[in-house]
Amino acid sequence: MYESLEIPYPCPSCPPYKSPKCFLNSRKKCFHCYRCNASGRAGVSLDVRGEVGVRESTTSALPNFSPLSEFATEYLLGRGISLHLIEHLPIWTTDSGILFEFPEFGYWQERNWSTTGKPRWLGPSSPKASEGVTYRLAGPQAGEVVLVEGVGDALKVASAGFTTAALLSKRLYASQAARLAQRYRKAVLLLDRDVSPASWLTAAAVAREFFQSLRLVRVHRHADPGEMSLDAIQEVLG
Repeated sequence: MYESLEIPYPCPSCPPYKSPKCFLNSRKKCFHCYRCNASGRAGVSLDVRGEVGVRESTTSALPNFSPLSEFATEYLLGRGISLHLIEHLPIWTTDSGILFEFPEFGYWQERNWSTTGKPRWLGPSSPKASEGVTYRLAGPQAGEVVLVEGVGDALKVASAGFTTAALLSKRLYASQAARLAQRYRKAVLLLDRDVSPASWLTAAAVAREFFQSLRLVRVHRHADPGEMSLDAIQEVLG
């Protein structure tokens, strides 16, 4: 288990010139000011190297949520997601599934399994992938990002030690590529097995407009990135 880490956090109520008395608990993802007693929840992203980035959450219209349940934790561990990510990313239990927040964009998606008997993704209508939204998780390698389709794929690839961004669709939008290219010079395209060759070519063409170099990696026809073992992901990504 990971111990909670308290780090300085800008109090939303106290004047900025006051000496800092506000701290963020990175595990509970809540802040508290010991001067004015302000408290609340903040969006926290902890990358694979252990660096903490904090941004006050602007997420709206969230479903009711609570700390990640034992069942949800076991589900994610069973999918091969690392305990490090599960413990520190803004992931919550809802009445009907698991909620993933996107602190960088004030956005969310829910892995819902109660309505139809099998998992499906739910989320607000805006912002959209076409507006540049991705689910990005930073890893130890510098300058390269692995582009995958969904949040589950991103969590799995990040657990294998790679920087990754979920495109949230079967295509790469220019707005997404432009935003990511501001951080990364190189990209790897690792889409699901059911993406058509035409969609692959279109995504590759968009990526080449923005990244200095691009690698195309096709997975086995019976395996999506989210279903591959960590060893298999490391092998195909090198």
